Amino acid sequence: MALAYALTTWPHLKAFLHRSLDDDLLADQLIDAATLKIENYLGFPIVARTFTEKHLGGCRNICLDTYPVVSVSSIADDQDVPATVSASDYVVIGNEGRLEYIYGSWPRPFHRWTITFDAGVFSNTQSVSEDYRQACHFVVADILGDPQSPVTGESSNSRNIQYAHLDKPLPMQAVALLPAPRARVA
Repeated sequence: MALAYALTTWPHLKAFLHRSLDDDLLADQLIDAATLKIENYLGFPIVARTFTEKHLGGCRNICLDTYPVVSVSSIADDQDVPATVSASDYVVIGNEGRLEYIYGSWPRPFHRWTITFDAGVFSNTQSVSEDYRQACHFVVADILGDPQSPVTGESSNSRNIQYAHLDKPLPMQAVALLPAPRARVA
C-alpha cells in the first residue's frame, strides 16, 4: 500500500520507466522510498497531511517546525482540562509556518500548546506538479539502477525496501527539478 502522500502513482512511474515491475507491492515501496527521500532532502512535506506539534506561549509568534501550513485544526493546552485558542485570535502565515497572536503575546499555557494542523505544498497526490512527480521517477530509477539499491530478494515475498539509503544524495536529474532545500538549523 503506497503512502497517502506519495508523489506519484504506479501508472505514472510505469510510463516513465518504460518497463514493468511485476510486483505492485515493490512498486509502491519504491515510490514510498523516493517520496521520503525527496521530502527528507527538501525539509518540508510536499503533499499535505496532518501534523501535531507542542510549543510554549509567551511571545507574539509560534513558529511551527513543519510548513508550509495549509490550515490549523486546533490549538489547546495539554493540561487535564484543556484551554483552547479561537481561530479568530491568531493569523496563520502559512509559507513561514508562523502563527501570529493578534492580541500581543501568546498566552502561556499550563504545559504547552498542542497544535494540530495540515501542512504541505499540494493538497493531494493528484495535484502534485509534474516537476515533483518527475523528480520522484528519477529517484526510483536511481534506486533500481544502484548496485547498493535497497531492493533485495528474488521473490515478491522476500522483497523489502529499506529506507536506510535516505542519506544518499539525490540524482542530479531530480535535484534540477526541485526547489532549493530548506536551510537546516543545528
